Amino acid sequence: MPSFKELLSGTAIAETFASTVSVGDVYRMRFYPKDGITPKNPGDTSRNKMFVVLGKDEEHVYGCVLINTDVNVNALSQEAQRCQFPIMKHKYDGAFTAYVSHVDCSKLRPVSIDRLSSCATRICQLLDEDLEYIFDSVRNNGQISLADLRRYGIVPSA
Repeated sequence: MPSFKELLSGTAIAETFASTVSVGDVYRMRFYPKDGITPKNPGDTSRNKMFVVLGKDEEHVYGCVLINTDVNVNALSQEAQRCQFPIMKHKYDGAFTAYVSHVDCSKLRPVSIDRLSSCATRICQLLDEDLEYIFDSVRNNGQISLADLRRYGIVPSA
């Protein structure tokens, strides 16, 4: 007897999964150099990262911002360093390992629904107060193009 997953096409699974994804959801997923993420240790080919979903486009590609344990002052410009929003561990019941983690609001990263549905694990939902600050930073920091902000519905289309 075929499993439920075998009965549904990949597209049907992805579309069903898409209905469960909300703005402000935090996920953990493996990222690769092709995603713009450098593996942490020599010999590693990938790195697990947490990220926040901020919006999606018409093709079910999500605009996301990464969460880092520390701010890498050696790798980030001063402008990007100013776009790091602190997330306090105690507000999220252990979802974050560091006492303070940092949301990198300087860059939106695309994550496809196929990848999100097959490779990511949902961790938690950000509180509205933190999400509002993140949106404000993403919209107003000058690091992200207006086209990308519109693509993911972070600002209204013209």
